[in-house]
Order: sequence, then structure tokens, then C-alpha cells
Amino acid sequence: MDKPMIPLLRSSLGLSVVLLVSTFAQAQPPGKTPTPDCAQARDPARCEARQKARAACIQHLGENLRQCIQDHMPPPDCAKSRRRERCEALVKAQAACRDAAYTERPRCLRQQLLGQRRKSPGTGA
Repeated sequence: MDKPMIPLLRSSLGLSVVLLVSTFAQAQPPGKTPTPDCAQARDPARCEARQKARAACIQHLGENLRQCIQDHMPPPDCAKSRRRERCEALVKAQAACRDAAYTERPRCLRQQLLGQRRKSPGTGA
């Protein structure tokens, strides 16, 4: 009974060691995230704008960081979007909710988007 268990124990131990080593290999010091190469990005201009926004918001943390980055980002180019009408509606909603507090922003966006959907004819909603 002991003999069949030995290979199983070895493989589980080996897997545990691999997982432990890979966790430490991927860990980076806080605040040292690599900056992506914007030349390789799908939208290089937006990538550069995001990097500038992150630099401008470096003193913020958590939810404040997220809101700061959103506030510093230019609106997306809806002409390049697959769903242009939806993109334009989202840009309008974000502009209307820009001054809302972080905790109230999702509710504001939802109300704005639902209000726009009800106003537009032929959506079926």
C-alpha cells in the first residue's frame, strides 16, 4: 500500500514546489509595474494617454487612483468602435457623471445609460 502512494506524493510535492517558485518569480516590488510598449498597443495614442494619466495620479491609491485616471483620460474615439452608438452613449454618460463621487458614479452611469436607451427609438428595450 505504501509503494503506490510514493509516486503520488512525489508528484504532489513537485507540483507544490513549482507553484511556489513560480509565485515568487512573478512577484514584483510594489509600484514597480512594467510600462507597456505603446507602439505595440491596439490604440497607441490611448496607451500613451493612460500612461500620462497614471503619472499624474501617482499620489492616489485604490479607488481614488481609479477615479483620478478616469478623470484624466480623454474619451475614446467612437469612430473606431465596433458599437459606435453604445460608445457615444457611454461617453455622454461619463461626461454627465464626471462630478459624481466614486461610490455614486456606477449608479449615475446606469441611470444615464438606461435613460438614453429609453429615449432612442427602435432598440426593442
